Amino acid sequence: MKILITGSSGYIGSHILASFEGMDGIMAEELTCRLHDLKPGMIQPDLVIHSAGALRSRPAEIYSVNRDGMSSLLSSISRNVPVLYLSTRSVYGTKRSGFVSEEDLVTPDDDYGISKWQAEEMLKASGNPYVMLRLTGVIGAGKRSLGYCFPCTAITSFHAGETAQLVREDFLHQYICIDDVIKVIHQLIFHSTAWNEVYHVAGETRSLHTLIKQMKDACGRGEINYFDRSLPPRLLLSNDKTDALMGSDCWRTPDKMLIESAIRFLDSLSAR
Repeated sequence: MKILITGSSGYIGSHILASFEGMDGIMAEELTCRLHDLKPGMIQPDLVIHSAGALRSRPAEIYSVNRDGMSSLLSSISRNVPVLYLSTRSVYGTKRSGFVSEEDLVTPDDDYGISKWQAEEMLKASGNPYVMLRLTGVIGAGKRSLGYCFPCTAITSFHAGETAQLVREDFLHQYICIDDVIKVIHQLIFHSTAWNEVYHVAGETRSLHTLIKQMKDACGRGEINYFDRSLPPRLLLSNDKTDALMGSDCWRTPDKMLIESAIRFLDSLSAR
């Protein structure tokens, strides 16, 4: 099977690409040009894992990469090529709270969420078989970094003996380990025939304060500075459908193991 991975220079994409190394019968390739440079028939994979996307920190690229990039990709492949797309919980909007399921109404209300929703709609309308994974924040030791979410910057600060800034009001979060994203992708490709489906890929629901304190204690140095800020509603994703896909609700990496691997990654950077 020839698998094309877009976004392979990024945090998640590089980890996906590496996860296929040494697998018999699998030829995983990275896209060697920009999405906008693709031409019809230019690539002929058996499967596409579309992880390329613009970060919120680059607002000028959000629509051109997320929406228009999907359009270019779909125009370059035949309609029988399945696409596994890494989307986001932001398609549900920023003003909702409580749990949502994959069947709940999609209501994006910022440019990032809208661009990802538009890409989803293009994929649905394309005629290509698809699976869409709506991810929460991804954290943990990848091939090139720990990720971009707050816990990644916090543990990096602790490891350096510095102070992390933490909002005083605690809240529940669902950060997901990057290795667990890979588990779901492999399950879908190698053990499932379910196409034209949407799955949530969310971490366990847990206290942010507890996670950050565990990171500080594991590093054995650093400080936490609490500050006051009004927090927006917290939207959480139901995990029931993905738990059923994985065969249990115990497939996620425990925080202790996630933190230990992150520290080993930071130790390796310090040793260079």
